[in-house]
Amino acid sequence: MTNNKKQIDGMLTRRTKVVLRDVNEKHAKTPSEKMEMPSRKNLDPFAELEHIKDLGQAEEVHREPKPSTKKVRVKKPKRLWKKILAFTLIPAGAFTLVVIGFTVAKFLQTSSAVFEGSIVEAFFSKEKLAVDENGRTNVLIFGTEGFDSSGSGHPGSQLTDSIMVLSVDQDKNNAFMVSLPRDLYVEHECKGVIGTSAGKLNETYYCIFGKDNDETAAANELQKTAGKILGLDVQYYVHINFKVLVDLVDTIGGIDLTFDKAIYDPNFDWTCKNKCNYVKYSAGETAHLDGIHALYLARSRGAAGGYGIGTDFERGANQQKILVAIQKKIIEDKALLNVSSAFTMLDSLGDNLKTNFKTKEIRTLIDLAQNFDSGNIKQIILANEAERLYLVKTTNINGASCVIPSGVSGMYDYTKIKNYIADEITKLSSSVKEEVAEDAVEDATPTP
Repeated sequence: MTNNKKQIDGMLTRRTKVVLRDVNEKHAKTPSEKMEMPSRKNLDPFAELEHIKDLGQAEEVHREPKPSTKKVRVKKPKRLWKKILAFTLIPAGAFTLVVIGFTVAKFLQTSSAVFEGSIVEAFFSKEKLAVDENGRTNVLIFGTEGFDSSGSGHPGSQLTDSIMVLSVDQDKNNAFMVSLPRDLYVEHECKGVIGTSAGKLNETYYCIFGKDNDETAAANELQKTAGKILGLDVQYYVHINFKVLVDLVDTIGGIDLTFDKAIYDPNFDWTCKNKCNYVKYSAGETAHLDGIHALYLARSRGAAGGYGIGTDFERGANQQKILVAIQKKIIEDKALLNVSSAFTMLDSLGDNLKTNFKTKEIRTLIDLAQNFDSGNIKQIILANEAERLYLVKTTNINGASCVIPSGVSGMYDYTKIKNYIADEITKLSSSVKEEVAEDAVEDATPTP
């Protein structure tokens, strides 16, 4: 109910006018855009207002704003798969680069320690191997017991227990491997080390190495002596120790060997407290050997009794079989093409292998190893009863068992050995010519 108070003069108080506030202010963007107020005579507050909230205040009926001409860029949400790829590929790519970098660095480090020359040449050069007058590449392969090539270990660790020469014709794809007896009596310069001017072949390396630990000079001396015995120009050498053999065989998953006769040597069974037989195989048996079994077979010569193996010649024959089996396994399993296996093989080398092969010859060596048929490697033992070959014999010199050339006048006369090797080279060359002639006839024969 309205309380109309009277004025002093007795007249009724005039009704207060409803004043519209400019509610347009809070919506206007600029002063110029404010809504113009209607004239007083046309003002009808009850028609323009929906309700009155308070005295003197009113809310204007909503009016649609003018459309804006300004373009507004709508930000699209990122798709989830893009975020996943970003957080996955970037770390994976970084990890891959780290692995590649580490592998390359390790390869460079190991290769530089093993081969001669800059490792960069291995990527940009492919040089053919050196050859002799017969077109053959001759490599001395010898092994010592030392844990590394620095000479650590007992004094006998630098005696060469395994000595052989591999001769390869790169173009005709044939090869032969000949083992030299470690007890072969030879001339050497060893007065400053053991006080002798002649002795066993396995002392030759140690005689030079023992002076000033010069591994290269020692290897070159043994290389020269081996060439003198066989009548070959030996261009390269590869020096390995027992650790390389064990690691290499294990890395490629072992090797398979077939034994022509039963053999047994208990000399190494003490390492398993005689609860095993490291060297015991039956006639006709094909055995799978891991690294340690391959090592003990390579060192076995019946020193502690047993049967089937009792001479250094037989040991040399087994060493040749092991090397051929390794080469065959690497080719069959394509281990050189497997990054993981190749890296492991390189890593196992380290200071345990030395050679004078150059880095620019690495690619040639890999191609040769991959394409060479192990069945084309002829194995030669200078004293082979099965082939009735007796180019050397055992004798006693100053109370020591030694090997000397047989059928000649002097103990340093290697004429018969040289002639035999020359004949083998001629046979290999002739067999290749015959194969070429047969292929030519087949090609010329018309197909019916």
